[in-house]
Amino acid sequence: MADRETKTIKTPSGADVEYLAYLTGRESRELQKVFLSSASFEADEKNPQPKGSFKATAITDTQAISIKILVVSVNGNKEGAADAVDAMRVEDYNAVVVALNEIVKPVFSTQTDFLGK
Repeated sequence: MADRETKTIKTPSGADVEYLAYLTGRESRELQKVFLSSASFEADEKNPQPKGSFKATAITDTQAISIKILVVSVNGNKEGAADAVDAMRVEDYNAVVVALNEIVKPVFSTQTDFLGK
């Protein structure tokens, strides 16, 4: 695959984190799979409207996969970049998560009509 466009943020403590500027369809499905595998839905004849619930780990599991997929390097070092983000101070980690959320959010939008709504 050809080189993909990247973006870089500087964390509050000064680390440079390079990350992919977009997700591919395959990566999007991978994130959906992780998130939706934490879900359960129930419906019955009395209450045909499905009720859903999510495991408490749905968000953190999705964040972990997002970091592994999107983070290219930390301070120019590509090896172990996801682990380096995980080892950052919480302020820096949160700054990375906020940046990645801008890329990941469309994966979970309701703009697609797969369910025929």
